[in-house]
Amino acid sequence: MGKFKEIIYVVCVVAVLIAVSLILGFSGTKNAEYNYVKLEINPALEFLCDGSGKVVTMFPVNAEAKELIIAEQFVGLKAEDASKKFVDLCVQAGYIDVDRQDNAVKLTIITGLTEMLDVKIYNKVSSYLLENQIKAVIVENESDLEEFKEAKKYGVSSNKFSLMESVSRLYPDIEMDSLKKLSKKELIKKIKTAHQNLFESVVTYTPEQLANKTKLIDFNRAKLNNHKELITKTSKSEFADEYKQFVKLQQKYYEQNFNKQHEMWKANKINSSIA
Repeated sequence: MGKFKEIIYVVCVVAVLIAVSLILGFSGTKNAEYNYVKLEINPALEFLCDGSGKVVTMFPVNAEAKELIIAEQFVGLKAEDASKKFVDLCVQAGYIDVDRQDNAVKLTIITGLTEMLDVKIYNKVSSYLLENQIKAVIVENESDLEEFKEAKKYGVSSNKFSLMESVSRLYPDIEMDSLKKLSKKELIKKIKTAHQNLFESVVTYTPEQLANKTKLIDFNRAKLNNHKELITKTSKSEFADEYKQFVKLQQKYYEQNFNKQHEMWKANKINSSIA
């Protein structure tokens, strides 16, 4: 009888553990059904991904991004691969200039129960920059002091403020004060609905629009190819040290006010193109 009781006890414990795992699994999926990601360079792209980390909807935040994503596929990609792809398109088009040291990428990643997606995307973008020897600071939205101040005005976190801004942009008739009453989950639901409703307008383009994108990338092709030809194993090793120093010096400026630094970047780009 003692042995039988031991077996029953073990079976019960295993059953309880399985039940708890299932409950946690289902609740995790429910709470983190969709994750929000936005990348801002000059072109800005936002997308939602599901619990497995795959992109389910996407939307270009500005005209530059809409042009860049013409004839490109993002839905179905892993979030980190979609992020890398968008950064690469920005490099191809010269929005991230391989010859300059004032490039920056702002990441907004809002997830459910874990921060694994944050790490995957950050590492993927960082690895791409190192691999291609590109000096660009990576700033996370929660580190942007100016954005934190704006969020504080509404009494919300930086992450919620980012979602509120997205919904406000997608639904111009809804005021920010109304949006702060909604939960993050409700805000993401609104973003998903808008993305789905606007999807056809995003993926539809004219031959002229495609030609303009091609011209933009072709114009920058020679500079980019010359840059890549100079990359060697030795230069990668040396660049890794240079990059650490670059980030150490520049990160604080972008974290104080990303938008201000970005405006300076745009002004410098215009002046250099005129010169």
